[in-house]
Amino acid sequence: MSSGGNFANLRLNGQEGQSQERFWPSFTTIMMVIAMIFLLALVVMLMRNTELVGQLRITMEAERSAATLARTTGEEKEVLAVRLNEAENELSTLRLQLMRQEEEQGQQDVAITSQTDQIKEQQQLIDKLTGERDLLQLKMGQLEDQHARLRDALKIANAQVARLEKEEARLVRSEKQLRKELAATEQQRDEAQTASTDLRQHQEQMAKQLSEARKRSAAVQKELDQLQKSANKQAEELASFRGQAHQSGRELNDLRSDFEQLQSKYDKLIKPTRSPLGKQVVEVRYAKVKGEYRIEYKDAQQSKFKQVTREELEEYLVALKVQYPNGLYIKVTLPEKSGLTYNEAWSFTSELHKRYDYYYQTGVKPVGEVPKPEAGVPAAQ
Repeated sequence: MSSGGNFANLRLNGQEGQSQERFWPSFTTIMMVIAMIFLLALVVMLMRNTELVGQLRITMEAERSAATLARTTGEEKEVLAVRLNEAENELSTLRLQLMRQEEEQGQQDVAITSQTDQIKEQQQLIDKLTGERDLLQLKMGQLEDQHARLRDALKIANAQVARLEKEEARLVRSEKQLRKELAATEQQRDEAQTASTDLRQHQEQMAKQLSEARKRSAAVQKELDQLQKSANKQAEELASFRGQAHQSGRELNDLRSDFEQLQSKYDKLIKPTRSPLGKQVVEVRYAKVKGEYRIEYKDAQQSKFKQVTREELEEYLVALKVQYPNGLYIKVTLPEKSGLTYNEAWSFTSELHKRYDYYYQTGVKPVGEVPKPEAGVPAAQ
C-alpha cells in the first residue's frame, strides 16, 4: 500500500510512476535554482545601474558647477581688469595733480626766496648804514674831545696873554731897565697871539666839521629809520603775501577738487563709465629722460613696449582710428619719475584722448590732421 492511502497500487507500471516522481522534483529544483540565480543577477544589475545613474547625475552636476564657476571666474576677471584699468587711470591723474602741486609749490618758493633776498639786501644796507653811523658818532666824539682840548688850550693861552699884559704894564714902568726882557716878552706875546689866532681858526674849523658831522649823522639816522620802516613794511607785505598765497593755493585746490568732482558726476550722469572692455586698447608710455621726450607704445598684439617718435605714433593712431572709429581706447601711463612738468603731461594726455579715444570724441578735429605741438611741449622723440 502507498503511504498516502489504505489501498495497494494495482496499476501497471506502478514502480515506473514512482521512479518518475523521484526524477521530476529534482529537475524542478534545478530550474528553481536557475530562476533564483537569474533573479539575483537581475537584482544585482538593477542595483549597479542605479549606482551608475547616481554617479552620472553627480558627474553632470559637477560639470554644471564647473561651467558656472568658469563663467563666474571669467566675469570676475573682466571686472578686475576694468578695476585695474580704472586704478591705473586714477594713478595717472594723481601723478598729474602731484606735478601741478609741485610746480605751484616751486613758484611759491621762488617768490618767497626773492622776497627773502630783498629783505637780506635791505638788512645788509641797514647794517652798513648802522656801521657808518657808529663810525660818524665815534669821529664826532673824537672831534668833541679835540674841541675841548683846543678850548682848554685857548683858555690857557688867554690866561697867559693876560699874565703877559700885566707883566708888560709892570715892565713899562721899568722899561729902561728891562728893555731886553720887554722885547722878549713882546715877542712871546706876539707868538701867543699868533697861537691864539691859529687856535681860534682851528676851533672854528673843528666846529664846522662837527656841525657837518652832526648833520650827516642826522641824515644817516633819518635814512636808517626810513629803511627800517621800509623793511618792516616789506616784511609785513611778505607775511601777508605768504598767507594770501597759501590761502589762494588752498582755495584753488578746493575749486579744482570741486570741479573735478562735478565733472566726474556730470560724466557719470551723461556718459557710461569709460571701460576697455570690447575696445582696441593701445597703451602709451610718456616720459622725459635727460631733457629728451620719450614715447613708447604697445597694443594687444604686442607683449613689449616699442619706442617711437611723435610722428610715428600719430600715423599709427590715425590708422587704428580709421580701423576702429568708435572702439579705440588710449591708455596713457606716466612713470613714477617721469621728469615731466604738469603742463607737459596734461597736454600730451588730453590731446591723445580728445583726438583718438572713443570716450572723448565730441567735437574732435578730423582724424587725418596732425596737431602742432603747443608752446613749451616740443614734439617728443
